[in-house]
Amino acid sequence: MKKMFKITNNLLTEKVKENLTKIRNNQKVIRDLLKQKTFTETKKLEKKFSTNKSLLDENFEFINIQLTICNFLEKNIKASSFGNNTTANLLKDINDCFELTIDGFIIYNSEHPFYSDDKFFNNLLNYHQKLENYEKIRRTVTYKKQQ
Repeated sequence: MKKMFKITNNLLTEKVKENLTKIRNNQKVIRDLLKQKTFTETKKLEKKFSTNKSLLDENFEFINIQLTICNFLEKNIKASSFGNNTTANLLKDINDCFELTIDGFIIYNSEHPFYSDDKFFNNLLNYHQKLENYEKIRRTVTYKKQQ
């Protein structure tokens, strides 16, 4: 289930980026059309504005879907402490749990399902080291030292 959400989220992100590229290209055309003041250019201008509005509306919907997915995951992860079996099973899988941790849905602290797993801890540090995210490394090590 987590993988499907992640794939959906990535597809929506790519579509938003694609739409933004189209909007930028349309803006360039609009600027060129504004320099010319003919009737045919006015029609083209209206069409470009309409296209941009449609793309922005589409992006708004895509972003709302992404937020809904993120809120759903966050809500269900919090619900896991209250006995939600689906989420509890998700948190038992080390790979899914790792993904949720690096995505920020689960905080790595003493409550984390793999807090006492040294391999998980090392993988988490290596991941953040590759991204040169030293603040996350510092925070992770600090939590671990509090053990």
